[in-house]
Amino acid sequence: PRPAAIDMELLGHTGEVCGLKWRSDGELLASGGNDNVVNIWDGRLGNVARGNTKWTKRNHTAAVKAIAWCPWQPSLLASGGGTNDATINIWNTTTGARLHSLKTPSQITSLLWAPAKKEILSTHGFPTNAVMVHAYPSMERVAEIRDAHDARVLFSCLSPNGDVVCTGAGDENLKFWRIWDSGEEKARKKKVVSDVGGGRINSTKEGILSIR
Repeated sequence: PRPAAIDMELLGHTGEVCGLKWRSDGELLASGGNDNVVNIWDGRLGNVARGNTKWTKRNHTAAVKAIAWCPWQPSLLASGGGTNDATINIWNTTTGARLHSLKTPSQITSLLWAPAKKEILSTHGFPTNAVMVHAYPSMERVAEIRDAHDARVLFSCLSPNGDVVCTGAGDENLKFWRIWDSGEEKARKKKVVSDVGGGRINSTKEGILSIR
């Protein structure tokens, strides 16, 4: 069979690459590395030489695995650092400015923006093994599931309808959490929220479903 041709080569890290995310329009690609660097590339360029990035950010002090593009403001990129950093940074990829920075209690393993709400979710490793939700742009923590797993949370993904988050962890479990309600679910819960005096209804530690 004919070998696959390389369409593009991006050389801008000095340590292994451990995070990658395309922006939804395909114009920008963000990468994070064990060199503590976040690179933002113009994904439309070919044969890019070493160091030829749109932006290179060196504010993290540990490996950057967690990267997430904002769905409702495409210029926003969130990045999260490992154990010696444990910080969420929010970047304006048009200007290169760091807009917000939040120190958290433990390493950040993944990030997800809410699709229709100004919030961002982070998952964490030791010692919290937590799932946290932060308001944007205040970065105030509005919900937390501490010890969501019995080992560090490694990955997260969002359901197609945008209300359920699946997490996978070192405890060999998948758990599903109803974090952001869809329109139908929100209407169904409206009376319940009113009865308990308003506010967010948090998932239990076991989530809405646990697969062991």
